[in-house]
Amino acid sequence: MLKRRVGGELWCVSQPDHAAAAGYLAAHWGNGEFTRPGWYAPCPDPERLRAETVLAVSEHDNGWWEWEADPRIDPADGLPLDLTSIEQSDGLQRWRLGVPRFRESHPYVALLISLHAYWLHAPRVQAEDAPAFLHPLFGSPADWPSPQGRELEEARRFVAEQHVLQELLIDRISSDPEWAAAIEPWSLRPHTRLLQACDALSLHLCFGGDKERIMHGIPRASWNDRVSLSVRLAGESRVAIDPYPFDQDPLAVTLRARILNLYFSPRGEAKCVRGPSGRGASRLARTGVLDSTSSTASKRNEVLAVVSPASTVGWGDMQVNPEIRVPDDFHAWWHALPRREIRFIFTR
Repeated sequence: MLKRRVGGELWCVSQPDHAAAAGYLAAHWGNGEFTRPGWYAPCPDPERLRAETVLAVSEHDNGWWEWEADPRIDPADGLPLDLTSIEQSDGLQRWRLGVPRFRESHPYVALLISLHAYWLHAPRVQAEDAPAFLHPLFGSPADWPSPQGRELEEARRFVAEQHVLQELLIDRISSDPEWAAAIEPWSLRPHTRLLQACDALSLHLCFGGDKERIMHGIPRASWNDRVSLSVRLAGESRVAIDPYPFDQDPLAVTLRARILNLYFSPRGEAKCVRGPSGRGASRLARTGVLDSTSSTASKRNEVLAVVSPASTVGWGDMQVNPEIRVPDDFHAWWHALPRREIRFIFTR
């Protein structure tokens, strides 16, 4: 789950919905300046390779399917845990489910997803100098705390597992004359980096922020022709990219999210997250979380969290409300929430 506060709203985006937006970007990648996926190097069927690559980008977070159906609850706000609050062991388990899911039916898809997972963790746990595959959004591992002790060993074990799986997948793919060219470095490397780039652009929409981001080492014509993308806010819901990699300008992108309203208390002391009506609202009133006579209470809404009024865009400012009570019927309430489509525009 990815959480982002936008003005008076809290956006909750599932990992699969974020991945779907990334896949949409991959499907529209390529123009007179940027090569389309599948066409970076000679191969028997570039369009089939392109289709497999787009599928890999779209499903790179498929390991979160089960978690999103039955999410762990953050006691700080009564909502599903944000990605940044997930324990490393839980995150690695998502990859262990997701990477092999397409192993039999789409081995190239499984290979790209495995490489994506590998390069998220390998730079943090081993002295492997591969700056070309540092994540475009997260940057150098020196900027992030390194795992220690048991977490370090756990991450090293995961990286080793993925390396073994990649060798098996490469052996299988190379045995097919129609696919052998796809695992050559001049083809596999740019597609690996393309997944990272589309993942980063989709995450940029989920995380927000008005600072310009520079994404380095993005393939343009080929692996030997890589450029840095400047990504910046160009108005409300508009994102400017230079150089521009998509086949449409402007390109409309939709991001699906559950959206909760934020509001000030009468004294302006806090902002509260409200959800739609349900049995939880009356239960919370009975337990004292809601005072049904208060001007901030509503029979159609339930208070789930308190946010500091000094909060800025981002999730780290959420504060624990000691009176929070997670409804017994949380899952019914959560899955009944409609997911709205938020429209963004990418442009030059």
